[in-house]
Amino acid sequence: MTIKTRFLVGAIVVAVVAAFLAGFWPERQRRTALDTENATLQSRVTVLDERVREAQLHGALLNLIDAVAEMNYGQAQTQASRLFDGTQAEVGRTEAAELQAALNSLLATRDYVTALLASGDATVLERLRQSERQLRQALGAQPPVA
Repeated sequence: MTIKTRFLVGAIVVAVVAAFLAGFWPERQRRTALDTENATLQSRVTVLDERVREAQLHGALLNLIDAVAEMNYGQAQTQASRLFDGTQAEVGRTEAAELQAALNSLLATRDYVTALLASGDATVLERLRQSERQLRQALGAQPPVA
């Protein structure tokens, strides 16, 4: 191989490597940026999913309070069962200490609430409202304006 041929082969190799890097590097940077954005969005989705589940529990508790206020104890028993089952599932998922304490407090009233609903005792309403206020506070929601 002559020097001229070596130089030509070397120049071609350098040109191919340079072309590869010119196409590869921007794409790699773009992919890295997209991977970072994807991870950020995934963490936001996880947080938002948790907030949706918490809001659904709060809504279920409000629906239970409404059913008891309307003295519809049959419906209230069904709603209480769903509420307490959902609360039990959420206690295992949540990591927020204040929310976990509020959910555990709500679960601690399960037998009491169930017994009062079965007997049609309207005094359960105040206990449910107390649980709702505690849950609202743990969720960081503002108390209703009187």
